[in-house]
Amino acid sequence: MLGFKFQQCPYYSYVNFNLLQQQLNYENFGDTQIDHEQQMIEYFIDGSRCLRLQDLIYSIEVKFTKFHLGQLLVLFQKILEKIFQMEQQELEHNFLDQTRIWLTLEQNSPPLKITYQTIQYKINFTGYQCKLYENDLDESIKASEKILIIISSILQEFKEKRIACNNDNTNLQKIVNEIYDPIIQQCQKGGIIETTNIIINLLQKFQYENTFQTISFDDKYLDYYSYSLRDYRLTDIKLELDEFINTYGQYGKQLESILLLKVKKIGQNLDNFYSPKNEFENQEIENFLNLEKQFTQQNIKEIATFVEILTDNSIENNLSQYKFQISPDDRKIIYDSIQTRVRDQKLFKYFETYPMIFIQNRFRFQDNLRFIYQNLIKEIAEQEVELYVELQILMLIDELI
Repeated sequence: MLGFKFQQCPYYSYVNFNLLQQQLNYENFGDTQIDHEQQMIEYFIDGSRCLRLQDLIYSIEVKFTKFHLGQLLVLFQKILEKIFQMEQQELEHNFLDQTRIWLTLEQNSPPLKITYQTIQYKINFTGYQCKLYENDLDESIKASEKILIIISSILQEFKEKRIACNNDNTNLQKIVNEIYDPIIQQCQKGGIIETTNIIINLLQKFQYENTFQTISFDDKYLDYYSYSLRDYRLTDIKLELDEFINTYGQYGKQLESILLLKVKKIGQNLDNFYSPKNEFENQEIENFLNLEKQFTQQNIKEIATFVEILTDNSIENNLSQYKFQISPDDRKIIYDSIQTRVRDQKLFKYFETYPMIFIQNRFRFQDNLRFIYQNLIKEIAEQEVELYVELQILMLIDELI
């Protein structure tokens, strides 16, 4: 997408390595690095050529990206067909959501931008075996069921926000009645084949043109008038986004969220001849960064507290049957060792690299993170204390010999 000239590096956990290999071979998406010991995979994704479904929907809603209704219907069709093909390969994705669905541009395709653009792309999925740690740790839904929930929720949101994916909102109610509602109703009934057929029938009914990627509701003449203004501003917007990345590039882990906030700000004035600037222009971004800083500091404090509490509990349980005591210096060494091991856990990088702008319930997000590092710290503390006890016993045996 326009302005997204940076590398995205999301992390996902996995359970079965052999199955992971099959999934990676099937997707052939991005570059990856696998940590076998921690059972984590890191992706290296070119943000200028790959776009999360969630980012696309957001950029449409904030009026930054132009994306016709015909393109939206074809996008839904492509995702549904991808899931059908995936399941035909006896592969399953039980943790699908909008952040794990990617549009990957074909080599000769231009990127999406602020004017209407025909694009050629394929669909990719990530996080096949990775829980939705940011939302519901117990959620596990077949992709063929989850995608219907995703499509339905997107169209419901478009209805509520009065988004028609075209420039002529006089047709909004007709679009809702004749396109949005039939798809939503079929999604609620279930069945990806039936939903795909509904979309194919709608594309035929409303005369989808592959050359322009439009249907009859997409007014190309009105587009031309609107785009002449956006074309006029395109070079300046590119420069503005490049300068923005240079300024905020140091926040690599959350650059995606920061950029989306900037996209939102640009979209508010994109159809005017210029964007009025003021000293508070980036205030929402600064507020976001301050909140993230507080979030990080809170996690560091909580981890330190849990390390001490859970390690002390482990020491008490393990040393109760022995006569020797642990010195304050040794206790501190154990604390530090556990802290280091916890910081090295790549599972936490899942949370660090997740696009926080999409977190709807930050309290649940924090509770899930807290639950994970409590269990992890407890496990590591047990290992470290057991190792300490074994070393003490060996030292005593050594002394006796």
